[in-house]
Amino acid sequence: MSIWPVAGKVEPLRMTSAAAVSGPVTEIRREILQLGTIDPWRSLMAFASIVAVIAGALALFCWAPSVWTFALAFALISARQHALLILLHECWHGLYLPERKWNHGIGQVVGYLAGSKYWLAREHHLQHHRRLGFADDPDRALHSSTDKASRAALRRYFAGRVLGGQLTVSHHLAGGSSGARTPLDGETLPLVIAQLGLWGLLTLLTGRWWIYPLLWALPLATLTTLLNSVRAFAEHAVPPAEEPVEPSRYFSIASPAVERFFFAPLCFHCHAEHHLFPSIPYHRLPTVRRLILDHRAAFPGYTLRPGYLAFLAGYYRALPPR
Repeated sequence: MSIWPVAGKVEPLRMTSAAAVSGPVTEIRREILQLGTIDPWRSLMAFASIVAVIAGALALFCWAPSVWTFALAFALISARQHALLILLHECWHGLYLPERKWNHGIGQVVGYLAGSKYWLAREHHLQHHRRLGFADDPDRALHSSTDKASRAALRRYFAGRVLGGQLTVSHHLAGGSSGARTPLDGETLPLVIAQLGLWGLLTLLTGRWWIYPLLWALPLATLTTLLNSVRAFAEHAVPPAEEPVEPSRYFSIASPAVERFFFAPLCFHCHAEHHLFPSIPYHRLPTVRRLILDHRAAFPGYTLRPGYLAFLAGYYRALPPR
């Protein structure tokens, strides 16, 4: 029995294993798989909209500098940095552009600007897909209850995230997680060059050298990391008592639009849909959700949770104080 309410009238149906959702290729699965066509214009417009919000936030602060416009710019830039990380995720799966060379090339540029080593992060994430729900999932630390089994521990965990404590995990700056042959070496230098180039560009455009450290590097290391960590936790976590019998973790979020702007850009609230059908581009995942809900019997492990903050509040209330 779940310890929190599920969204709307959707009842939680737990999976007992990852195989519970793999199943035979039914007619509805075939229909969903036909949604896998990449729309390059949609992808490029998504990137343009992210850049536009960041540019607008910086312009607002430079035009009318104050504590309030700084706070607003900080929040908007963090939200769109998080969106860049989700766009980066599309590139890891080869879903951003149909041409492989351009897909990974743009992914590297976006990754380096967002503080992520592209090939290392991609290896890490694909391993997460392969090992979701198992002890060797490389993202397990993001949602395991090991260091989050009490209210005090959960507060410490997320306080650490906003203080930059999860930087090496959230932005994949640490060493690789497997022995697979990937271009892992040599990414530090282009990442540093990209950050220095961005610093120079922002200084040139704004006339303020401190814009980069205060309104790019600082958000990236703090609030952006927190947003990413809350998202990953709500999309995977289960109560400590359920962890031994809950290996699958195919959870989606019924999140309102404002919450999605910060926690689930680019339709990432359709998390289970992505894990069930990782070949489907982000903008078609809401259609996948509708089809799943219309054919619920074909997806016995699908669980739709309430919003990110609602889930976090329910999880927190169910924990012992210390």
